[in-house]
Amino acid sequence: MKNFVYSLVIVVLIFSGCSSSDASNKIYFNSDRDGNFNIYSIDPTGENETKLTQSQEDDVSPIISPQRDKIAFVSGSGKEKSIHVMKNDGTVRSVISNATTGFTTSTSSPLWAPDGKNIAYLSKQPDRHQINIVQIDGGGSIRLTTLNGREIGDWSRQNNTILFSVDEKTSMGIYTRNPDGVNQFRLTETSDYNAKWAPGVDSIIFLSDRDGNSEIYSMTSNGKNQRNLSNSEFDEYSISWSPDGNKIMFVSDRDGNPEIYTMDSNGGNIVRLTNNDVRDDQPVWSPNGKQIAFVSYLDGDAEIFVMKSDGSDQRRITNNDFHDSDPAW
Repeated sequence: MKNFVYSLVIVVLIFSGCSSSDASNKIYFNSDRDGNFNIYSIDPTGENETKLTQSQEDDVSPIISPQRDKIAFVSGSGKEKSIHVMKNDGTVRSVISNATTGFTTSTSSPLWAPDGKNIAYLSKQPDRHQINIVQIDGGGSIRLTTLNGREIGDWSRQNNTILFSVDEKTSMGIYTRNPDGVNQFRLTETSDYNAKWAPGVDSIIFLSDRDGNSEIYSMTSNGKNQRNLSNSEFDEYSISWSPDGNKIMFVSDRDGNPEIYTMDSNGGNIVRLTNNDVRDDQPVWSPNGKQIAFVSYLDGDAEIFVMKSDGSDQRRITNNDFHDSDPAW
């Protein structure tokens, strides 16, 4: 009898574990299915879809914190947008950048620090874009640089350096700077952007228009050994490292329309993962690198799909007549 009860408990626990919703593996996205954009969560299986925000204005571009306990996102309408943070279940929402403060008209592009204590973001000033760092506990914000920031690229894994790009003609290129605003270094001097640190090795990938179209380049952390990895006559974008640093994922229109690809870290072994007659983009790796979430327009509207990292087992996890986009995993 004891063995029967023990076995029954084991079976119940295993079944419960398989059917439960794992918050650490949720995909977050925005959808306009209720008239304006709000943020939702969903399991990679397509189950347990939950509406997390109930705003009258648009809530978009969710970014999950490295600890997966909080979500940063952009909220607002028109030119007045602010950065908000909430718990991953949609509760305890707060504003960390106010679009109406001082001369700022809009803030965007939140990017979590690896320790989850700070967020870098862009603020639009009357004459330029400014890059700021804000403490999410209300400890205040600082300006990262006086240069006109094009975008924020990436935080280093050690939490002590930020990559960003500048599009002013006399100071164009990719830079690094400590998050406290010291030690600014210029790494490139052409139209370069979207820089990403490699996991665990001294390498940075970035996009560059220096050859007339957007291509993928790599360099070391001091800007040396710059080389073209994609060597394509077509545009590449939405680049990211796999969690183990062995693969680079990107979107390219080299085969007639935007599709998702991977290649080795040295630029070899390019593999096309999606094969549709419509646009496939916005790919993001799962935390363990075994799956990829992406957006496809198979029915004319944006829907969230999931596939294995080799492109197999593609599955639609949202299905409606509205736009579900900006997945974050």
